[in-house]
Amino acid sequence: MAGRDSAVAERAIVASAPRSPESARPTRPTKSLSLPSYQILDFTPAGARTAWAVTSGNQLHNPPQAVLRTGDGGARWAHVTPPGLSHAGRRLTTNINAADFVGPERAWIAYGPYGPPEGPQTLLTTSDGGRTWTRAGRAPRNCDLQFVNPVDGWCVGIGGAAGSEFVTIYRTTTGGRTWRRASSNGTSPTPDSIPFACDKSVTFTSPTDGFAASICNGGGGYIYATSDGGSRWQRRLSLRSPVGGSDGAGFTAVVAHGSDAAAGYTVQGYQTTPTTTVAYRSTDGGRRWTAVQPPGHPRGYQVSVVTPRVWRLVAGETVLSTDDAGRTWSRITANLPPGRPARPTGSRWSGRSARLVVDEKLGIRLVSFPSLAYHFVVAAFSACPGSFGVGLI
Repeated sequence: MAGRDSAVAERAIVASAPRSPESARPTRPTKSLSLPSYQILDFTPAGARTAWAVTSGNQLHNPPQAVLRTGDGGARWAHVTPPGLSHAGRRLTTNINAADFVGPERAWIAYGPYGPPEGPQTLLTTSDGGRTWTRAGRAPRNCDLQFVNPVDGWCVGIGGAAGSEFVTIYRTTTGGRTWRRASSNGTSPTPDSIPFACDKSVTFTSPTDGFAASICNGGGGYIYATSDGGSRWQRRLSLRSPVGGSDGAGFTAVVAHGSDAAAGYTVQGYQTTPTTTVAYRSTDGGRRWTAVQPPGHPRGYQVSVVTPRVWRLVAGETVLSTDDAGRTWSRITANLPPGRPARPTGSRWSGRSARLVVDEKLGIRLVSFPSLAYHFVVAAFSACPGSFGVGLI
């Protein structure tokens, strides 16, 4: 959600909530909404039939920016926008700059005055699916929220240019009431921070554990890990650019649970060298990694790591599926007419600009946003039939 601005603040931010925080206030009465009438900025599946969406607003068109939630697979959407967000006529006065949705009921929203984020942002949270919101405190600006439970969270600011990125990580252990700078590789670097080289994703998987995975224009790449909540980072995997060169290489964000972790890795082809994709997995908390080769001839895939053991690899109309970290695979050929949403058997969530197709037998869901040319492959969790994760294709 937050913009990747190189001007991420390099000083610690301790942002306390007011002494008398605003009490929980209900959102406006929920009603059925048509998701296609909104431009979607953020889409987060959160259970078997629950999903959240953050939609855009601008100075010229209604509706304004909003937070929406569905609990019935997308048939109906409730308007759960916090009452602190407002607009005057067609002119927005506030703007959502960061959001994190943790399950069907809990979420955080950071917002400020309309325009580029300036200064700490107002942080709201809900624990009842958006029916009521309370003020948690003030969040740093220009960073993306990540929470793993009601009190432990981070705001990760990433910014840079020319294939390298600064990373500044702020941490809260008070549910957003106070924040401190945990790590930075910027002008005032902290010890053992994430390297500046390459673009990267940063994900936290527990109050202590997190991973940084690279996307490098020159090929190669790395995975770094932290075990102290993001203060110090250690290199766990380092890959060289292949012989013959490449047009870039990158990992997906690392997905981890307990001692299991996994990420996809794709090397873009260069001249006569083809694009290739493998998966990397770890069974010891990310200390050691093993490459897992998909079946068939080497080729490039878009990888959706749903859980450390459940992966979906997509190339054209072919989906490779494994539910046991690559020990066994099945091949699914999607019946997708070129340029048109799929219509396999199963329930369907559809509209002019958004469509969710559910194939109960295969466990594959496709969210299609034709107006934005976005397509998402969404695969079921094997441990929780019917729930889903999402990956861009």
